[in-house]
Amino acid sequence: MKKLSLLFLTVMLGMGVFAQTTYSWRSEATNGNWNDANNWWTNTTALPTGGEILSFGNNNQLTMTNNLAATNRHQIIFTNSASQSRTISGTTENTFYDSGSKKPKIENNSSANQTIDFPLKWGSIAMELKPVSGDLTITKAINNNGLWTDVLGGNGKTLSIASMSGTGGLTIKNNNNNQTTVKITGTSSYTGNTYVDYGTLELQADVSSAEIIVKSGAKLVINGTDVDVQKLTINTGGTVEVLPG
Repeated sequence: MKKLSLLFLTVMLGMGVFAQTTYSWRSEATNGNWNDANNWWTNTTALPTGGEILSFGNNNQLTMTNNLAATNRHQIIFTNSASQSRTISGTTENTFYDSGSKKPKIENNSSANQTIDFPLKWGSIAMELKPVSGDLTITKAINNNGLWTDVLGGNGKTLSIASMSGTGGLTIKNNNNNQTTVKITGTSSYTGNTYVDYGTLELQADVSSAEIIVKSGAKLVINGTDVDVQKLTINTGGTVEVLPG
């Protein structure tokens, strides 16, 4: 049994069940390239090798390039010390995986809008997108890979998504009764259901979601010249608003 337990522990460690390493962006970074070990700090200067938490807690190098060789991620966090808007560009799709009980997520705890300008893919379980204290903008395609996307934002904050594909769905969840807005600005081909439990979903282009369900107290806004949806259910107390034009 001792040998079996040791083997089990080794396997679990290899699977990344335990706490992931956090790599923090350095205030001394001399450029915006992610693929520069001198720009990161963990317990020493080191380059992220994939699957870690990447933390941004300063306003140094607000224009960045995600050119890391490893393209798997666990979390990207903007802390409340990052008070200015940052744009992170790249062309390679990054895939987000869980770490035991901790879900993969992108979370903005700063007061400024933060922009992710590289394609994203969900890798293992539901992904969380969290514009908590500031807006979050994703300008490249999202592949939900058949997995769910959960939005848990702050009151009056906005998540903007360029487009989403895959068979997974989307839920704007209750986060302490905060009214968060999700804007889908481009044509999206994801086919899972869309649940507007709280806040607002704003559609500026076609969405192929199997069904959009607007719960009581929530709102769907149509803000485009030609917007198609497959099926729409409005619960008692839900609202649909079609803007002029």
